[in-house]
Amino acid sequence: MKKYKRQMDWRRNEVREMFSSGYSQFEISNMLHISQSTISRDVNYMQSKINKRDVDPDDQLFDEYEKMMLTLDETVKELWKIIDSSKTSSKEKAKSINLILNVTKERRSMLEKEIDILKTEAYKNLVGDRLH
Repeated sequence: MKKYKRQMDWRRNEVREMFSSGYSQFEISNMLHISQSTISRDVNYMQSKINKRDVDPDDQLFDEYEKMMLTLDETVKELWKIIDSSKTSSKEKAKSINLILNVTKERRSMLEKEIDILKTEAYKNLVGDRLH
């Protein structure tokens, strides 16, 4: 029974990661070689767990923000592997460098938004303290 539970947990984690990365249920089904109905059942299970929890939207947004930043970091790492490979053509290296620049700009934009949010929160706290 434990082996089945571990397999199911592994599958659900894979489905969750792929689904949150933007893959459709059909694509996940094909990549994992699992029926689409099983994938659909896993997605529904995960969504029902989320709906049952009393999740603070700010916490959920922060979690998604952190995931996005990690994804951008991993993307840059993979692009550097492509650039450093001796098998990569000059054209592919140039594309990879361009993608790194785009990812870096996006990451910077996200950090600037985070700073703005933190400033807003600090301001709200300061004003709130003065009112009390």
